[in-house]
Amino acid sequence: MARLEGKSIVVTGAARGLGEAYARAAIAEGAAVVVNDIDAEPADALVAELRGAGGRVVAHNGDVSTWDFAEGLIARCVDEFGRIDGLVNNAGVFFIKPIDEQDEASFRRQVEVNLLGQAWCGIHALRRMMPQGSGSIVNTFSGAHAGSALRCAYSSATAGIAGLTYSWASEAAASGVRVNAIAPIANTREIEESAEVFERLHKEGRVSAAFTKLRESMLGLTPAMNAPMVVFLLSDAAAGINGQALRFTGKELMLLSRPAVRSPVQREEEWTVDRIEAAFAGPWQDKLLPLGLAEFDMTLVKAAG
Repeated sequence: MARLEGKSIVVTGAARGLGEAYARAAIAEGAAVVVNDIDAEPADALVAELRGAGGRVVAHNGDVSTWDFAEGLIARCVDEFGRIDGLVNNAGVFFIKPIDEQDEASFRRQVEVNLLGQAWCGIHALRRMMPQGSGSIVNTFSGAHAGSALRCAYSSATAGIAGLTYSWASEAAASGVRVNAIAPIANTREIEESAEVFERLHKEGRVSAAFTKLRESMLGLTPAMNAPMVVFLLSDAAAGINGQALRFTGKELMLLSRPAVRSPVQREEEWTVDRIEAAFAGPWQDKLLPLGLAEFDMTLVKAAG
């Protein structure tokens, strides 16, 4: 039997790229799918193609960053297919901008689409899933949640998505609904568009060539390579997976850790500035975390105390 047979799933941002790959994979695994995108023409074309091939699929296009639209999107799935079993919160935007080029409109848009769009769709989906006692939400965040130069707006929004994931997973667990997050990596339209900004900033001497090398390393990574991760999390095979964050690099699938208190915890009857300074100069001197996303094995952390 197909892994998603009988399930009804909403995929946002599904006209192209990662979302399109997820929608195709879900239908191939037997799901009925609501395709959403703010760009209606390619979304409708995708639906026509998939329906022509026998897929159960409809389009419901619009902006997920508005509360009422998000509510209507989830309702459309229930109206068309009788229930909602899965939500893939894929719609998102990001802009490469150094601090001195940040502007309110682009910063706000990234928070509205990436964070609020996932929040609104997720809340309305959970309100349907929790009473029925089943369902799976797959949020999309990024390794940038740990901090990424030139992407402060995107990083802050995606850090919020991590918080949403952990909170929803905790609250919905007793109902049988699961919420996980993925950090996919693929050569998408957004990556191609950002390449011009990287190149300009590199020529101006404002960023290192490492950014260009990072993009080059992504050229062979297709959206379809990430689809198996989403299919798994939507399927019953992932029944025991809840509140987890996964990162994929094309060859490596990584399980990310949540923020945690590092040992040793220092105690004083009364803290002074001098004692705090001594804490950083002494027991914590080798405990400070590196900038950005750190990859480490928790077993090594435990072994080190």
